[in-house]
Amino acid sequence: MEKLSKYQREMKLPEYKLVQEVETRWNSTYLMLERFLAVKVPLSAALSTIDAGLPVLFSSDWDAIESAVRILHPFFQVTEEISAELNVTASKCIPMVRNLQKVTTSMMQQQEK
Repeated sequence: MEKLSKYQREMKLPEYKLVQEVETRWNSTYLMLERFLAVKVPLSAALSTIDAGLPVLFSSDWDAIESAVRILHPFFQVTEEISAELNVTASKCIPMVRNLQKVTTSMMQQQEK
C-alpha cells in the first residue's frame, strides 16, 4: 500500500508493511493485529484518502484490536518458545501452561473490575 508508506514517511515513522493473515497459522492473526496497531495513525490517514469501499475503523474497533493483542500476546510468546525447540519437554510445557493460566485468570479478574 503505497499511500501507507507515503504517510509513514511524512510522519517520520518507520515504514512498516501490513502483515497478512495466514489461515493455517493463528500467530499470523496476532502479528497482523499487532502491526495494525503499530501503523494505526498512518493507516487511518491512508484509508481516509482512498475510496475502496472499505469499512471505517472506529475507536471501538481499535479498542477491540488492542484488547485482542493484549490477550493473545502471552500465547504468542509461548508458541514462539515452543516452536524454537527441537524437542519440547514436559518440564518446559507445564510451567508455560501454568503461567498462561495465571495470566488469563489475572486478565479476567481485571476485566471484571
